[in-house]
Amino acid sequence: MITGAPINVFDYMTAAQIADVQANTYTLDVTTAFQAALDSGASSIYVPAGTYKVSTLTIPGTVRQIEGVGANRALATTIRFDTSTTATNGLLVSTGCSGLAASNLSLQFRSGSYTNGIFIDNDNHFQTWTNVTTDDSANPGSFRVANHWVIDNSCWSNVFHHCGAWGPDHASTIGIILNNSANDMDFYSCRWLHCGIGVYLPGTSCEVQNFWGGEIASNVSYGVHIGNTSGTSAATLETLNFTGVYFEDQTIHIYQNCPDMKGLNIIGCRTSETAWDALLKLNQTTYTVKIFGGTYIRAGGGTGYLIDVNNKVIVDATIDNSFMFSSSAYINQGAQQVAFRTNRIGGSPGQTSYENLGILAQKDYNTTYSYASKILDEYQGNAVYFATQERGHSVVWDAVAPGAGGSLFSGYAFKRGDVVWREDATASGNAGWMCVTAGTPGTWKAMANLAP
Repeated sequence: MITGAPINVFDYMTAAQIADVQANTYTLDVTTAFQAALDSGASSIYVPAGTYKVSTLTIPGTVRQIEGVGANRALATTIRFDTSTTATNGLLVSTGCSGLAASNLSLQFRSGSYTNGIFIDNDNHFQTWTNVTTDDSANPGSFRVANHWVIDNSCWSNVFHHCGAWGPDHASTIGIILNNSANDMDFYSCRWLHCGIGVYLPGTSCEVQNFWGGEIASNVSYGVHIGNTSGTSAATLETLNFTGVYFEDQTIHIYQNCPDMKGLNIIGCRTSETAWDALLKLNQTTYTVKIFGGTYIRAGGGTGYLIDVNNKVIVDATIDNSFMFSSSAYINQGAQQVAFRTNRIGGSPGQTSYENLGILAQKDYNTTYSYASKILDEYQGNAVYFATQERGHSVVWDAVAPGAGGSLFSGYAFKRGDVVWREDATASGNAGWMCVTAGTPGTWKAMANLAP
């Protein structure tokens, strides 16, 4: 044997076990032989194509590479947890496996009961996971594994390529959990599907997490849940980035329940053509939210907010060049209370920018083929007429002054100095009206006539 050469797990199996694996019949339990290969002291483990019937496996700290075959379903490495075992972890990655590279492994859970599918223990850094997936889809409505992936405490700088989880559409399952101080993780084209929560971040003191492409679809409740589901967590999260992610089949795509979250960036993402209430719903104070670009499709119901502030505090929010499409025209007129320090709502055409204090209510301005959240306002009459806030004053377009017959804004509380511009202005006619006494709707006087 060449020193440092990969160990083949077949070297630790009997002829009958090898034949069973290669035939994909999974009648023989090969847990002991597979674990012996992992415990051999070798730094590199090769797992040939086939189906390995096991109960639990542990990757010790001596292993730096474990590689299977992931070409296609006919020729792949499948680790099948199918011995009716009840255990905490299916595949445990021990502390001390920093630098581990794992690739081309398909983990299937077909019997037994596991709290965690893949558990990466604490203090594991600089790992690379490529084409590693978990699957618990064979028995819809029930589950064999509760948490498909868990990244435990104080892990950082790990990278995941084309990894993911496929659940059984059960509310008590989670695609991936990022625990305390799980910092600087990068997920490229990963898919977290058919779980109660796709991506769950309950931990404290997390820093930067990046999701590049891929898909998040819980089909049950939340795509992403930030902060503890009990609402009692003191979790803090510095920055969470979603770039080019496809969010599918959940009522709320991202639920923010993490106190004092510093930054959330949603860039160039997309939603599926289903009913949904919010791309992002806040349940805690959030410092900055950026939604740049992207296509957000909603059909068949739901309120469809890009940001549902939910009566929480958000310091700075930007929605810019995001396109929302619905199968029918709609307006969202929720009364979310907001405390913006700086808010920039952009869109093209008609970009509007705000740099002022005291905007207290947020509504999305949405119609079919419109740019979502183009205007941040305090009152909205319908899909055509709307009020905006500019330097603390309302500016309204209408054919009559508030309080007059047919006015859309008679029930709105105006301030002295607010203006209604006459939308049907003509030569020699007045340009509009100005509020001279605050009230609902207040007292209004015609402004100067236009030149003939």
